[in-house]
Amino acid sequence: MRRALPVILAGFVLICAVRAGAASAPPFALPATFAGTTPCADCPGTRTTLTLGADGKYVLDLHYLLRDVPDVVYKGSWSFDSATSRVELKSPYGAPQYFALTNPRTLRILDRSGNEIKTTANENLSLMTLESNTWVLTELRGQHLSKSATPPAPTLTFDETGHHVSGSTGCNRLAGTYTQTGSSLKFSPLAMTSMACTEGATVESAFTKALGQVQSFNFEHGVLNLYGGGFPLARFKATPKG
Repeated sequence: MRRALPVILAGFVLICAVRAGAASAPPFALPATFAGTTPCADCPGTRTTLTLGADGKYVLDLHYLLRDVPDVVYKGSWSFDSATSRVELKSPYGAPQYFALTNPRTLRILDRSGNEIKTTANENLSLMTLESNTWVLTELRGQHLSKSATPPAPTLTFDETGHHVSGSTGCNRLAGTYTQTGSSLKFSPLAMTSMACTEGATVESAFTKALGQVQSFNFEHGVLNLYGGGFPLARFKATPKG
């Protein structure tokens, strides 16, 4: 009997490890932000943004389109169950919320019991990546970009094959490469055309200087933020590619 005890303990440890494995790492890099426009009973839709942190914490932001009300923000802990491919959000204020991971880039909203919602409406949230959209500059060093500052707003488009980036300063085209590791981001010296800009020259200079100082990025409420030295450098809204 004494010799059997280590075997029993080993079996117990193995069972615990298997059970712990159910709450395993998801098949996408962390932190991760998923976003989409989901149904709303009395508005055109809800801009839903879910950020899953590497520390096991989440932020779920609900922005009601065309409604003059503050965003509803939920925070708590989250886990991923590899056996069911479900993400569970736990909150101290109510029942858990569940999402099905249909593929590494898509979460589908489930009901409060973790079951499929029978609807034809969009219940999907898509993983936000640098490559998922074209990004249009809206703020530069904390200053909102007015339409009069530069007729076409500066843009960035990231290509995941070869890590190429291209875009516009509002006047000249730019291109180069970028390096991303987790939330770290760095641009190579960017090549740029040399058209004389009668408008937007000040913005162009500040924009290209800011890109050279970028060290990290994140997504917040569906917006791309670029940082350097811990300070915000530029803020972009997402638009479809093409």
